[in-house]
Order: sequence, then C-alpha cells, then structure tokens
Amino acid sequence: MRFSLLFLFYFLIGNVFGQVTGVDYVMKYNCETNRYDVYIEVLDGSATTILQRAQFNSQISLVVPTGETVVLHESYLPLQNNQFYDGTTPANWVAGNNPVIAPSAQPENDFYGITPTLTPTAFYNDLVTGDLVRIFSFTAGETEQYDENVRFFRNNEDPGTNAPGMGGKSFANGFTLGGAIQLYEGNREESCITSIDNVLESAMKIYPNPFQDQFIMEIPEEASDIIITDVKGELYYSAKIQYNRFHVINSSDFPSGVYFVKYSDVNGNYYNDKIIKP
Repeated sequence: MRFSLLFLFYFLIGNVFGQVTGVDYVMKYNCETNRYDVYIEVLDGSATTILQRAQFNSQISLVVPTGETVVLHESYLPLQNNQFYDGTTPANWVAGNNPVIAPSAQPENDFYGITPTLTPTAFYNDLVTGDLVRIFSFTAGETEQYDENVRFFRNNEDPGTNAPGMGGKSFANGFTLGGAIQLYEGNREESCITSIDNVLESAMKIYPNPFQDQFIMEIPEEASDIIITDVKGELYYSAKIQYNRFHVINSSDFPSGVYFVKYSDVNGNYYNDKIIKP
C-alpha cells in the first residue's frame, strides 16, 4: 500500500510539473571508433521527477544495405535503478525484433528493430529541451566503415507491417518516457566528421587555445547549432543558438584532452575546429 501511494504521488507530481513532449533520433558516425552512435534529442519539455525519467516501451529501427549485419556494441543510457541518480549499469538495447532480410517490398535493405530492456526499470538523469543523449552504439557490415546508406527507419515511407516480405513485423520508430504518450517525431543522420579537412573552410576563431575553464568562440556568420565532442565522440556541449558573434563556453568540467568544435550555419553547412585542454 505504501509503495502504491508513493507511485501515485510521483505520477501526480510528474503530470503537474511537466514532461518531455517530443524527441528526435540522431545518428552520428564516430570516425575514431568506427561506430555509429545513436542519440535522442529532446525537442521540447523536461524530465526531472522519477516517473518522468523512466524508460518505457520504445523502438529504434535501423535500415542497412542488404548483407550488412548490425552488431550492437555498447549501451549508455538509461541506467538501471537510477531513481536517485546513483545508477551505474546501463539498460541493454537489444535487437528484440528479428531482422527482416531483403524483403520483396524493398530488397536492397535489411531491417533491424532495437528495443530497451525494461526490467529492472531504468531511468535517465534529468532531461531538458535541447539535450542530446547518447544511448547506444553499433556497427554495420564487416568493414565497420561509414556508409551513407545506413540510416533510421522512416515511418510512413519504408515498408509497413503488411508490405510484401515484411512478415507482419512492424519496424515503426516510437519512443515513450514516463508514460504511454508517443514522443518520437523524426530522424537525423550525420556523416563522419573529425577535422576541418572534412568540412568547409571555417572563419571561426577560438581563444584561448589551449584553454582552461572557459574559451570564446568568435563566429562571423550566422550559425544555428554548436556541438563539442571529445575524440571518442562523447558529447560535452550542444546548443541551438541565435546569431551572436561571440559565444563564451564554460569548460571547467571538461577533462584534459582534445576536443572537436562543430557548428552549422543556417544553410546546413558544417565547420569544424580542434581545441586542446592541457
């Protein structure tokens, strides 16, 4: 009875004070590890109570060229028994929906459905609008190299349950968090970028470099997104921005190492620079 009342309390609190209301799936190829990292991006809302942060039924479906076997390598989030932010063991993301290989409706592709284990219950840390949260990584094919044809399933475009060769299986993407309301909205895939050689010439200035507790980004053109990762692809900063020539980044929590700073302009062009914290 006590547990039921406690659960009801958190349920009511969660509904009064908000909830994440939309997420996108984001795929980034990590050129250092030769793996695809999969993220959720919080589009709107927040999750700060126990119930709001709980992982519910979800599916992230991958589409690869026929014959390129998907292998899951590491799960990152959510964390099992993380109600009070002390969880350490990630919930496993698994290929729970047996793959469909070269269906007659789309014989050039194989389809994999990836789902989280729900027992024991797993929880994210606090989430707010704009957060980009890495949840698992995978490879596709024996060479484990970047392939622009590796992507997320596209709801209402790729073959549905009743399409020829799909065997009645649904690979529709869906994500629920803290309840049964569907939060998934769309996909985004990003290609392999590790240095300025891979992108357009940048007029961005970053100083000081090397840096310590903060650094300044001077961007002469209008930008829409800033992302900072380390050499392993771990995300340290992400923001959607309005035009502002100078951006001060607090880096006091950055460990010593090499980082890549990437920003995109309003036309979708990407620019990269490398910075170092001694």
